[in-house]
Amino acid sequence: MTLSSVVRFPRAVMPLHIFEPRYREMLRDVLETHRMFAIVQEQPGGEGFDHPEPMCGVGTVGIIRASYLQPDGTSNLVLHGVARVEIQGIVREQPYRVARIAPLQSQYSVTLQAARQMQEEAVQIIREEPALQSEAPEELLDCLAKVEDPATFADLAASTFCEDACLRQDILNSIEVGKRYDILLNFLRQESHRRNIQSLLQGRTRDDEIERN
Repeated sequence: MTLSSVVRFPRAVMPLHIFEPRYREMLRDVLETHRMFAIVQEQPGGEGFDHPEPMCGVGTVGIIRASYLQPDGTSNLVLHGVARVEIQGIVREQPYRVARIAPLQSQYSVTLQAARQMQEEAVQIIREEPALQSEAPEELLDCLAKVEDPATFADLAASTFCEDACLRQDILNSIEVGKRYDILLNFLRQESHRRNIQSLLQGRTRDDEIERN
């Protein structure tokens, strides 16, 4: 499934509303077989490509955990991310797109200890920034704190706190865990700094002045 400005990660859960006829047919087929399909972001600025809805090179395969058929023929489902995949080519476009894919495994050019130190830094930034914590349910934050695998933590943290689709795609593209953390930590540091500056500026401005602006 090719979606504009949508990037999903392994281990993350995604609700979906299926309404297009082609995806209704796809859903019927996958529910009768392996219950799996891939979410791939449409290439931003897709003009000039040889085919419509050009895809980014990396997506996420998920498994359908629940699916509810509505009276109007649409469906609501819950997709649970399973693995990164490389898009190797398009097999067919009709009645819905089918692509050749290959699984991508996380790689470590840094030591596991170094990766865990990066994970600890990310946890510390999130804990010290209340505004970041407010963006996720407390139960999700508790689950994040219990994740031991650095690669999985980076994916779930990106899924939770990064909203920009291009940034999310950069992290998804990063097979090497150290690079994945470089992008994630840079985002968290900048976001924490931005929010601190915003808080300071608001603290110097009276409430009535903020309302007038």
